[in-house]
Formats: sequence, structure tokens, C-alpha cells
Amino acid sequence: MQDKRRKVEDERCQSRSVLLPGLKPIRRSRALSQEELARLSGLSKGSIRRLEKMERGAFLRTVRKIAGALDVPPAQLMREHPLE
Repeated sequence: MQDKRRKVEDERCQSRSVLLPGLKPIRRSRALSQEELARLSGLSKGSIRRLEKMERGAFLRTVRKIAGALDVPPAQLMREHPLE
């Protein structure tokens, strides 16, 4: 039953994008360049740059890729002050 709920929740989140204000501070705290994070997450450097500048939002799948590459919970990327 929980798997079914999670799937429905994931589908709902896939249709919305979220801003990631915590992305840049977390990346910098890990001493990673945008290029290194792009390689680790499987995204382009341009995508990382646009997400950091909040020119666009990220879908759940993208948030999970970045969170995995940075070894943080996805919610931390969405926090205004992620390192506090």
C-alpha cells in the first residue's frame, strides 16, 4: 500500500518543479565545481548553472540525482539555509 502511495506522490511531484536554493551552498561546501557536480549527477553543467541561479526549477527525478551526488537528503536542497 505504501509503495502505491509513494508512486502516486512521485507522479504528482514529477508534474511540478521546485527551486533549489540550497544547491549552490551545499555544492560549495563539498568543494565541487559545477562541472564536477554535473558529471556526478549525470546532468549538464548548464543545467546545474540554471538551477543554482534559480532560472528554472527541478523535477523530483533531477532533485534525487543531485541529492545522491551530494549525499544529502533531497529536502536539504530546497532549504533557504541548508547548512544551518
